[in-house]
Amino acid sequence: MKNKPGNFKKGCTPGPGRPKGSSSGRTKALLVLDEIMGREENLERLRIELQDAFGRKPLGFWLKFVVPLLPKESRVEFTRSLDLGDLSDEELQQVAETGRTTGEE
Repeated sequence: MKNKPGNFKKGCTPGPGRPKGSSSGRTKALLVLDEIMGREENLERLRIELQDAFGRKPLGFWLKFVVPLLPKESRVEFTRSLDLGDLSDEELQQVAETGRTTGEE
């Protein structure tokens, strides 16, 4: 049982939870992806596609693929959702420099 703020009341324990040794669906999916990406031929295909995407739009590539992998402490937070794929190179440059798009206060 929970008390009003959502914490368990003293003396009450939560349900049994996941059985020991079992994996969540997300964990299983990540294991499959890891196995797929571990194949040398897939890594080479990925390298070629990433290089192509970088060559077409380097700043967009950086913002879309690299920035999400950086630690939170090194990221700039945006106050609204921004679809980077719809921005021009000039707009992406402005976002990188200022954290804002044209027209924002």
